Amino acid sequence: MSMRASAFGANHRRWGANGKEIYYVGSKGMLTAVPIGEDGTFTTGVPHPLFRIHSRAPISSTDLFTYAVSADGHRFLVNLYVKPGLIPPLTIVLHATSR
Repeated sequence: MSMRASAFGANHRRWGANGKEIYYVGSKGMLTAVPIGEDGTFTTGVPHPLFRIHSRAPISSTDLFTYAVSADGHRFLVNLYVKPGLIPPLTIVLHATSR
């Protein structure tokens, strides 16, 4: 049995440390928290948008999360994309020999 926590899709889903919330990044980059029922059955409450993040693209297949949530759910660490001021040129040397 599956249950939806988001009607518009969700990426980077993770449980809160207390097991009472699920966090996800929505389709427009909004980090959202969804409370989970505590009555012995899995029920979801109303999603609460927290803030918009501009996370960077994953760099490998094991790069699953672009944010972390503190145990109390009050602080977030977000790995942001920062556009570099200067991109150095790429130099490729072919048929080089060492001496």
